Amino acid sequence: ARRLFRTLFLVGRFDPGASEWTRLGRQDINSTRHQQVSYEAALQGLVLLKNDGALPLAAGRHIAVLGPQAVARAGLLSDYAGDQICYQGSDHCIETVAEAIGAANVGGSTVVQQGVEVNSNATAGEQPALDAAAAAD
Repeated sequence: ARRLFRTLFLVGRFDPGASEWTRLGRQDINSTRHQQVSYEAALQGLVLLKNDGALPLAAGRHIAVLGPQAVARAGLLSDYAGDQICYQGSDHCIETVAEAIGAANVGGSTVVQQGVEVNSNATAGEQPALDAAAAAD
């Protein structure tokens, strides 16, 4: 930590006015305005879906699991999870969303399509994902 803070001091990170955080005082902590902004951000980030019988999943259906996180393992964890999640340092002990849905869909078929990529403008996977969605129950 000493080397990190030394570097931050050398580049002026702790100089008065160097950061917007230095302009905040006790009156800004948990203020009414900040509570309102936090509440509005939570409302905008919340998605409510009407459950019209889709859940719980009925066994024996043809289900399409779509999206780049469908087969992600480490992507299901936060940035603070570390790199030694499972025995021997891999992430094999984490069940993916697609694996969990496939296991619950006893007697049915589960198709997985990535669709788009997280950090890319590639569109090649869009049509296969749309086709899988159209063919699903």
